[in-house]
Amino acid sequence: RGNLRGEAKIWATILYEGNVYPVTRVKNGAYSAEGITSLKLSYDMEEIEAGAFKETRLREVYIPSSVKKVGPASFCEIKTLKTAFLEEGVEDLGGTVFAGCTALEEVRLPSTIKKMDIYVFDGCTSLKNVTLNEGLTLIGSNAFANCDSLVRIKIPDSVTKIGKYAFQFCESLESVIIPKSVSSIGKNAFS
Repeated sequence: RGNLRGEAKIWATILYEGNVYPVTRVKNGAYSAEGITSLKLSYDMEEIEAGAFKETRLREVYIPSSVKKVGPASFCEIKTLKTAFLEEGVEDLGGTVFAGCTALEEVRLPSTIKKMDIYVFDGCTSLKNVTLNEGLTLIGSNAFANCDSLVRIKIPDSVTKIGKYAFQFCESLESVIIPKSVSSIGKNAFS
C-alpha cells in the first residue's frame, strides 16, 4: 500500500489476454491508503465499494451519474479532500462515506439521493457549503455531526425525517430552515 501517486484513471474496460472486460465497480479497499491525489472514473462505473479510496490523498472527488451506489467509508478519513461533486444519477451514499474528511469545504448532492445514511459527513470540520436537493427524504443519525464550520442549512421540502444527533456539535450553525414536511426529528438532532 501507498505506492501509487498522482492521478488515478479508472477505465471502462480492461484488455487482458486478448479479451475485453468491463470495469463497473471499484472493489472494497482497492485504493485505500494510496498516494493518489486526483481521480477520474469512467462513465461506465456503477458502484464504488466500501473503503475503496479511504485515507488516500485526493483533493477533489467527482462522481459521475453512472455510479448508483457509493459504499460505506469509500472516501472517509481523506485529510486533503476539499470538494465532492456527485452528478444527478447517484442514488445511494453509504454510512461514513465522507466521515473525517477534515479539509472538505463544499458538497453538492444530487436530487437522485433519497436518503443520507448514518455519519455520512461526521467530523468534516471544514464543511461550510452543503447543497441538499429536493428528492432527499431522510437525513440519517449523525449525518452532519461535528461539522464545526457549517453555518447554514436549508432542509429540502422533500425531507420527512431528521435522525438523532444529525447536526450535533455543529457549533457554528446559525440558521436552519426546516420545512413543514418534516414529521420526525430525532433526539438531540441540533444539540
